[in-house]
Amino acid sequence: MRVFFYVQNLLGVGHIFRALRISHALAKDGFRVDLVLGGAPIAGLDTRDLRVVQLPAISAGPGGFSDLAAADGKPLGEAGKQARRDALVSAFKAARPDIVLIEAFPFGRRQMLFELEPLLEKIAETRPRPMVVSVRARARQCSDSTLTACARSPA
Repeated sequence: MRVFFYVQNLLGVGHIFRALRISHALAKDGFRVDLVLGGAPIAGLDTRDLRVVQLPAISAGPGGFSDLAAADGKPLGEAGKQARRDALVSAFKAARPDIVLIEAFPFGRRQMLFELEPLLEKIAETRPRPMVVSVRARARQCSDSTLTACARSPA
């Protein structure tokens, strides 16, 4: 089975290391894992047995998590968002996954709707349709058919 795992770290690296542990466990059990990273590249990550897709890096800007900054520190503009959207959807199509793991969303990462909505739309069009799972779900539940609506509502 093929797994497409989207992880976006904006500040710190805890999300990356949790995703690596999950990804390595899946790979050990025979899954092919495409790990999609959206933060700044981290030297020395153990990505053996994983296919890594590095999106154009972004981070939290001076205004916090809702203020996204490109790798050069400048505000993430529409061209940067479009480049990430295109790269993410292209990576999904190339991976042809059975399962899509999305770290934190819809319970977090709402500022990433600009790229996650197009990904979810592409997933919905895909046949057979991959299973979509939010990693880090809390008590509040959302079905995969309403992830975007859930992300737009208050927690």
